[in-house]
Amino acid sequence: MLLSAPTSGECGVLVAWHIDQGAYGDVPLDGLNVVLAAHAPGHMLQTKWEVALYLDERASPVQQEALGKIYGGQAGGEPAALGPFIGKALGG
Repeated sequence: MLLSAPTSGECGVLVAWHIDQGAYGDVPLDGLNVVLAAHAPGHMLQTKWEVALYLDERASPVQQEALGKIYGGQAGGEPAALGPFIGKALGG
């Protein structure tokens, strides 16, 4: 649980989304998947996280760009609320 202290000294979480139906502007995202992996070297509310965003390999370059903006927090919404917790984005 996000508010509990870690039992092993560090925290890790995987969050996955499947888009049944949706679009970013005029870019269709139907049927695509996104996974966010996060690691915190302590309590998740007291340390900065290292994160990696995995975008569906079936997505076109335009769809990957849209997914990256949405789930990377640049498009606002709930993913943007994670921004203050992120210390390092891995990959890309």
